Amino acid sequence: MSKIYTNAITLKGFLGKNATPRTNANQTPLVVLSLATKSAYKDKHSGEFVSRTAWHRTPPLGRLAASPQPPAHGAYLHVRGRPPTRPDPPDP
Repeated sequence: MSKIYTNAITLKGFLGKNATPRTNANQTPLVVLSLATKSAYKDKHSGEFVSRTAWHRTPPLGRLAASPQPPAHGAYLHVRGRPPTRPDPPDP
């Protein structure tokens, strides 16, 4: 049986500052990354290129978090995972 729907995110960008290693409440190691992604497009009206930088705070788990040397500022990273979700509020 194949999966029909996939809820995943892929971020490719540069690390804005050094990764900070931490542990969560279950003592699982994690690393908080500040990742910058950039997009650009040509404005239809003015004909100029418009550039936009978005910052993402991502706490990856697993091999990257358990690494003895976390990635440093300026490193190019490719991060894949699931987006954070919150339960819907109850109807009044």
